[in-house]
Amino acid sequence: MKFALGVEMLMETAANYSNHGQHEKALTTLASAEQFLEAAGYPDSLAAGYFIQHGSAFANLKRFGEALQEFGKARAIFKKHG
Repeated sequence: MKFALGVEMLMETAANYSNHGQHEKALTTLASAEQFLEAAGYPDSLAAGYFIQHGSAFANLKRFGEALQEFGKARAIFKKHG
């Protein structure tokens, strides 16, 4: 539970950075969030949102190949749950 809360807190912080054009900071913050996500066991409910946000951070930096990889991970989770 505490790891999931950490993921959500870091994702919110990363979103705030992105909203202010600080995309590199957002990406760094999401790297920390991934460590919490891993500790939480990658629950689908958190992982899908994380992958979308991570993909968006890459897209904002015009790193489209990495963005597509992250969006693909989210899509796989959505497809798994119908």
